[in-house]
Amino acid sequence: MHYNALLAKIQSLTFCKKPAFILFLILCAFFFKGVFLTSLFPIFAGQDETKHFNSVTFLAEPRPITWHIKSNVKKDAEGMQKGNYTEEILETSKAVNFDEEIKGELYNTLSFNDGFYGKNEAEINENKWKQYNENYPVNRADISLYHKLAAKITKTFSSQDLLFRYFLVRIFSVFLGTLTVLFSYLIAKNVGFSSKASLLTAAIVAFQPRFSIYTAAINYDILLILLFTSFTLGSILALKNGLNWKNLSLMAVSVYLGIQTKPTASVLLVVFASLMAYFAYAKLESKKEKQSCFHFSNYSCNNSIGRIFQKNIYPQPFWISRRRFRLSENIYQTVLLPGNWVFPPAPIGEL
Repeated sequence: MHYNALLAKIQSLTFCKKPAFILFLILCAFFFKGVFLTSLFPIFAGQDETKHFNSVTFLAEPRPITWHIKSNVKKDAEGMQKGNYTEEILETSKAVNFDEEIKGELYNTLSFNDGFYGKNEAEINENKWKQYNENYPVNRADISLYHKLAAKITKTFSSQDLLFRYFLVRIFSVFLGTLTVLFSYLIAKNVGFSSKASLLTAAIVAFQPRFSIYTAAINYDILLILLFTSFTLGSILALKNGLNWKNLSLMAVSVYLGIQTKPTASVLLVVFASLMAYFAYAKLESKKEKQSCFHFSNYSCNNSIGRIFQKNIYPQPFWISRRRFRLSENIYQTVLLPGNWVFPPAPIGEL
């Protein structure tokens, strides 16, 4: 069939023009692109992937512990071999020359083998190494909801070799990313964008390079991104259609699961409380009731912010410069503390 005739035939198919079908194509394209990237990136090459995968392995270990535990282990080794990981992770890193060829290099110069199989893949597939941690303290990330969900996957396929389980968890991250793309479409649609603009928004998110790389690795941040997106969707639905049990549940569940994933999600608690105060304020009629509601929500939100500062910033000052830390503290002391806000808000000229 001639090209123009074929193109005309495709354009005559009405279902191809429907937004639902185009969205389905975008989601499929993102998912299969992500699966391809998971297989393309070398093992352990993602940010902190060894720690995150070891966290998943730690949760998937048989219980109760029946093997001997060695405490306070410190190894005289370099690179990854210095860490307290499972035997299969350490031996696999040796088999693929992870420390020598990947870790610490500005550019990955890993030399791939010719043919279908990777470097020492047959040895790794023998599945002869221990899948549990013997040396403590274990090198792992803080246990989160992401690790718990991924552990259920790896536990189901515990009889499979490390490569199978490792890349299966990566595909789980791709699935979470696919849901994020779907929610981005729903957010754009409910904000008031047209179907075409909403599809374009979803496509931009789906093919954003950094997001695509992030979703092809083992990292709990991808679940955090999904929960931030679902919270945003719930907030927009509440502001658009009014507060009801559906969007309230979506926001509350997103906040709870977000905090279970990473403490950073505590900021959603402040936004959630502010939204609840807004809806309560809108229901009140007298000025006195509104003023009391404003001061109560102001105190509650700022008390929450103070607790977040104490829990997530004060114990971890090493990643914040002294200047930035003092600036953040000054902003909190002068702007956010209860009593520093006035009601009703002053006109711009009086500020």
